Amino acid sequence: MQGTREKPLASLDEALSRLRGTHEEREIVLLSGTHLVRKAVQLSARDSGLPGRPLRIRGEGGNVVLSGYLSLPAAGWRKVTDSEDLQRIKSSRVGDRLRQFRFHDVDRPKLGALSHRGVAADGGGKKPPAMLYLADKRMSLARWPNVGFIRGFDLGEPAVVVGSGEHRRSSAGESIVRIKSRRPGGWKNSVDIWLSGALGNDKEWGSTRVEKISDDGHEIEVNSAGLRGEGSEREHLPEFFFENVFEELDEPNEYFIDASRGLLYFLPPPNNPDWASTARLLWSEEPILRINGGRYIELSGFRVEGTRADGIVVNDGLDVAIKGLTVRQCGGDGVVLSGRDIRVKGVIAEDIGGRGMVLSGGDPVSLKSSGNMVIGSKFVGTGWWNPSWHSAIELVGVGHQVRDCVFSDLPDMAVQFRGNDFLIEGCWFHRVCRAPQKMGAIYARLGNHPHMRGTVIRGNLFQNIGRRDQEPGAAICLADGTMGVRISDNVFHRVGSGKASRTILIDGGAHVTVENNTFIDCPVPFGLQFTPLVTGSSERMDAWRNLLTSDSTRKHRVRYRALAEFFKEDREFPDTNSFSGNRIANGRMELLAGNGYIVSGGPEEKLNTSGNVIEGALRGISFDSGGRPIIPGRRPWRPMTASNH
Repeated sequence: MQGTREKPLASLDEALSRLRGTHEEREIVLLSGTHLVRKAVQLSARDSGLPGRPLRIRGEGGNVVLSGYLSLPAAGWRKVTDSEDLQRIKSSRVGDRLRQFRFHDVDRPKLGALSHRGVAADGGGKKPPAMLYLADKRMSLARWPNVGFIRGFDLGEPAVVVGSGEHRRSSAGESIVRIKSRRPGGWKNSVDIWLSGALGNDKEWGSTRVEKISDDGHEIEVNSAGLRGEGSEREHLPEFFFENVFEELDEPNEYFIDASRGLLYFLPPPNNPDWASTARLLWSEEPILRINGGRYIELSGFRVEGTRADGIVVNDGLDVAIKGLTVRQCGGDGVVLSGRDIRVKGVIAEDIGGRGMVLSGGDPVSLKSSGNMVIGSKFVGTGWWNPSWHSAIELVGVGHQVRDCVFSDLPDMAVQFRGNDFLIEGCWFHRVCRAPQKMGAIYARLGNHPHMRGTVIRGNLFQNIGRRDQEPGAAICLADGTMGVRISDNVFHRVGSGKASRTILIDGGAHVTVENNTFIDCPVPFGLQFTPLVTGSSERMDAWRNLLTSDSTRKHRVRYRALAEFFKEDREFPDTNSFSGNRIANGRMELLAGNGYIVSGGPEEKLNTSGNVIEGALRGISFDSGGRPIIPGRRPWRPMTASNH
């Protein structure tokens, strides 16, 4: 019945099948080593444990891996000898080092191809092709330019020239982009070349296929499905690059996918003769582990990696505990969880193509809390395949808690929320919003849902948010009229670099309380922006009235008393936002907001302010070895290293 250490069962699937139907306390121990997973390990209601006696699946030995990777045998790599291929490579020195791996016909469809992704893709293109890794390091698709971007309105080459008549839509529905550089004219064909970056405006990242390149290289015809924006937004592409370009295989660790021929081309590192022994691909197209309707299940002590899809998926779970796991190197989302009483503790999500975690649950009509919580976990390097609108954690529903977590080195948002009564507390947000502009480490866009309120953001540390070379995003951005949020007892350190930046941005919202926070070297601590054409429009007022008189919001009108006065309040210029009791200390960066705040689009007196203290020096503030501020009267930050998770 049971496996032993001397003679273990062959697979996790076999262990699950043997335990089904038994009622004694059940535990599956995964021994040290790599367990290959080609199809998702499936758990359902029949695998459920009992209250106080969960089904436990735990790793033993400290190095247990559930892997969807495909190893590429070193013997399968060949030197490129095809004369047509070599002619496309400009440098003979590069051509001599170039290697290729050919897949058998039965595997060819699994190699995959690039696809539309980003905000304009309407949720499509989530799954990347089979991405190449050497050991734990992800390689780069061959791109141009190798570093940085082609930027709109730059004066030097390469520069985009976009504007009326020069960025236009063709008769077939494609768009024409003109650039000054002739370099694309040297690319033999446009098959599988993609244009990626901020396509349309400065926060709408996307990727779209190149359809045709003119002979002189100046005109690039791209599929319009990947573009976003109209009017003035469509008149400039802030920054972009070309990727998966065969002719641009000119830097070590770059590769090119020829999906139609089942070929992978790679320029290996020059100082690593054993590189081929560590080559592997994100290969599985399914989650590593999926739980559908499971109850009383505990996962702990192992690592999940190597899938092009999501890492772990829990649907309709109840009392599911996920402890001490690492989920990494997944092309989709890291952990996707829905249900009640889901507890995540000490989880690391890193090197994830999409969102690090999605957490949903609770009843949006009765406002019954989900009981879901994420504690002491770490999210780093998420969103490498879909960097726009893919947060490290997305909260959907009612009552989730995110406490004592670390968010670091993220291209986009750390936390995006949609729903009611969330708590975000004691977290460290560090180097977040590195790619897009006008976003927030914590972000919500709930203007169409004024009943979604009650979220508390308190006791967190925000450091180095946005990009220093341009106006960065905010630490907290409540966009499009988001309402009913309390922001208190947080510390904001070095957020923003100019007058257009905002550490906290309230865009058209109401009943937002910002109190007892500390701002250190933030040029504009707080910004309130009125948008009367939106928040006071007859269309939106009609939609709000239909929503707030429906049965679906009856509980909300009882819990949130301010909703009773909703249509009596001034919706164009609400006077229910407050900025009070905050400390502002700018010893190393100029304070560009005279009173610590800037109100735009409406009367300044509509903002309630009191008790804010502005200091020119950092009196009483010191910094620990990690660069985090130590402030008398506030709790010290807990050590934030991977070993603590």
